[in-house]
Amino acid sequence: MKKIVLSIAVVLFSLVAMAQKAEFYQTMGETLPQYGTCKSVADFQALGNKFEMIANVEKLEWLPLYYHAHCYILMSFMEQDACQKRQLPGCGRKIG
Repeated sequence: MKKIVLSIAVVLFSLVAMAQKAEFYQTMGETLPQYGTCKSVADFQALGNKFEMIANVEKLEWLPLYYHAHCYILMSFMEQDACQKRQLPGCGRKIG
């Protein structure tokens, strides 16, 4: 009897955990395709900010932080102004 109750509890707990992750997967699924539309530094800045907001909500997920940093890396290659370029990598240290 204990095994049945324990197994039901485990199944219910895993279903609740997966339901909470569904929102994260949906948000990431909506945000990732926006890479294809980014053409300027401002576009990557906005996309990086979206990933940062997702990372602030989902503290245990590493993927939003990765894509946030990736946006800033791409921005550093696109930025022509040396002063602006020096300011970009500093934001990665704030998050980590």
